[in-house]
Amino acid sequence: MLGEVVAGRYRVTEKIGEGGHGSVWRADDLSGQSSVALKVMHEQRDPGALSRFTREAELVRRLSHPNNVRLLDFGVHDARLPFSAFELLAGETLQDKLKREGTLPTSTVAHVARQTLSALAEAHAVGIVHRDIKPANLFLVGDSVKVIDYGIAKSLRPNTKALTRQGEVLGTPSYMTPELIEARPITPSSDLYALGLVMSELLSGRRVYQGSPIDICLRQVSPSPTPLPDEVTRSPLGPVIARATEKDPAQRFSMAEEMLAAIDLALDPAASEPADGAKPLLSGAFVAVLLVLAIAAVAVAAAVAWL
Repeated sequence: MLGEVVAGRYRVTEKIGEGGHGSVWRADDLSGQSSVALKVMHEQRDPGALSRFTREAELVRRLSHPNNVRLLDFGVHDARLPFSAFELLAGETLQDKLKREGTLPTSTVAHVARQTLSALAEAHAVGIVHRDIKPANLFLVGDSVKVIDYGIAKSLRPNTKALTRQGEVLGTPSYMTPELIEARPITPSSDLYALGLVMSELLSGRRVYQGSPIDICLRQVSPSPTPLPDEVTRSPLGPVIARATEKDPAQRFSMAEEMLAAIDLALDPAASEPADGAKPLLSGAFVAVLLVLAIAAVAVAAAVAWL
């Protein structure tokens, strides 16, 4: 495919990566001066993969927040190869950064979480649950975080055709929610659970759930609390992560905005005080003294008037 012009517009210049159903290429947009990330499906594919590829484009088209990857174009090349053109990102995945640095400081973890939550807030507001939040799907571009790969995202809009077959489980076991593993209904809190596990991993340098996929799934669906490492529970973000990773969806944050506010409060308790950290100008005791003096003044004034 190298050197080929896709859809008469995108000249393929470099291979970026490859997956089970397609490949990603760097391509020059001949209609302008920019380059794009071109995702092209393999010619040999199953109908389910094609449906998911198309669904991803349909869902990402609804998104415009700067922390969500931007879809530029979608179509079919040579009447046989579906493709999507995304903005080309320069940087690295959070997974790559974690491998290099081992752990990340609390301030960096909070920064990553805030930007991820901003992206998810938009997705959830238009009825999209990502279903695969993990370090490999959070891309760092300078100080900005981009949520990428909505390939197995689910639309919560009514009358949306389900693409997951009976008994099929999609996602990465280490970050999957109990309800996703058990094929129960999912909500935006499923993404927040996954993000909580990511935050724990960033602070501790290791995944909360490790082992074989079957072993991980069994521990995820067990009634035991999520086994957060000590360094995570001792962190200022510990209570936020603990709530996000509750096994019972009803006990988690229900909205990205709620978790975002909890992070801000955890790192800046003064935020819960009156605006600008204002304190009451008068203490209760001082107010009581003023009240006594006022009553005395009234009494003296009344006595003088009587005389």
